[in-house]
Amino acid sequence: MKIKSIHTHKDYDTNKTLYDIGIIFLEKGITSKQEKKLGIEYAKIFNHPVIKNMKTLAIGWGSRFGGGKVSDKLIVTDIVTSQHNLCIYFNDFHEDNNKNSICAINTDNKGICNGDSGGPLLYNEEKPDSKKAKKAVVGVSLRINGPDFGKTKCEDKETINYFANTFYHLDWISITSGIPRSDLVYYSENKKNLKNTYQINPNPLKNEPKGGTNTITETKNQASTITSTTTNTISQKSTGLSIKTKTITSTKATTMGNTNTNIIPKN
Repeated sequence: MKIKSIHTHKDYDTNKTLYDIGIIFLEKGITSKQEKKLGIEYAKIFNHPVIKNMKTLAIGWGSRFGGGKVSDKLIVTDIVTSQHNLCIYFNDFHEDNNKNSICAINTDNKGICNGDSGGPLLYNEEKPDSKKAKKAVVGVSLRINGPDFGKTKCEDKETINYFANTFYHLDWISITSGIPRSDLVYYSENKKNLKNTYQINPNPLKNEPKGGTNTITETKNQASTITSTTTNTISQKSTGLSIKTKTITSTKATTMGNTNTNIIPKN
C-alpha cells in the first residue's frame, strides 16, 4: 500500500519525547474484499483510566535483548502498568499514566527494546473468550530507561518502559484523521461527562484527504515497526519463547513513537 501523506504533531519535541505521535494517510482505502481476505478488524483507542497493574500486551519486531538484531517475526509480551516513583524519577516529562505517557516496569525480564518504537500497547483485561479482547490500543512504544544510566538493557528486571498515551492525544488524532471521536474510542462515551484530554486547535487541519481514508501509524525515524491494519490473534509456539499468543493490530488512527525500542519475550 502506498503512502499519501504523513502528519506529525506540531508540538512534537524530540528532546522531551512529548507529543510523539503521527498519522499516515494511505493512497487508497482498504476494500471490503481485503478486509475479508486478511481478516482485518480495526482496533480502537482505550478510553478508560490507565490504572496501576493494568494488564497489557506490547507488540513489535524489535530485538529480543539489548544490542540484538531486530526480529523477522512479530513478537508479543505481556506487561503491567506501574505508578512507581521511578517512572517520574527517570523521565522528567512523565507525570502520570493518564497524561502524555504511560509507564511499565519490567518484573519478569521482559519489555520493549530496540526496534519496537511505534508498536502498540494493547488492553489485555477482557475475558479470553471476549470478542473485544486485544482490540483496544492503550499506547504506543516510546523508549526505555533505568537505574544503570547509559547501560540499561531491555531484558533487565526493573527496566522502565514508556509508551505514548493514545487517549491523551485522542482529539488531535480525530481532527487530523477526520475520523469522528465516537468512531475511535473503545468504550462509548457519555457526552455529559466527556472531558477533553488534549487542548485541541480550534481550526481543523486544511487540505486533508477526504472520505474513505484508512490510516496506520509508524515511527518517525529508524523505525522497524509499523502497526498494520489488522487485528488477528494467532496461537503460535516459537523456539525459545514461552509466549504463545501473537497479535497483529490495526486502527484507523493510531500513534507513532520516535526512539528505537523493542519487545523482549519472556525467557
